Amino acid sequence: MTMRTHSAGPTTGGAPSSHIRRLQRAFLAAELDLGERMYAAGIDDGFLGAQIAALWQRLRRAEAARLPLGPLLAQRRELLLQLAAAALEVEAPLPGAEAEYGRARTAQAALKKEAEGRTVTARPELASVGA
Repeated sequence: MTMRTHSAGPTTGGAPSSHIRRLQRAFLAAELDLGERMYAAGIDDGFLGAQIAALWQRLRRAEAARLPLGPLLAQRRELLLQLAAAALEVEAPLPGAEAEYGRARTAQAALKKEAEGRTVTARPELASVGA
């Protein structure tokens, strides 16, 4: 018996196309910009803002002591992304971060549209079922 399945990934084993990777990088950059701007404008839930502020102090001390900054910068980046993700969950522009919010929304929509387009235009493949 033969059954039809749909393959949403390219023939390279499911790796995203270079276009998708570009859209993902653009969305990540827009999210980071949004998180940075939100933090600078004081738009946060109090908790994340306090964590970012404390981490900033640790970064300054580590830099003065000439310690590696990579892990601390990675933590800060993750906190900024969490801040941006929380803002993108709701459909409301943020006073003080409107432009960054708009860019993040646009990048998010482009990525979503491309991902949906790839699913819709997937080609059927044959798969054998049973023996």
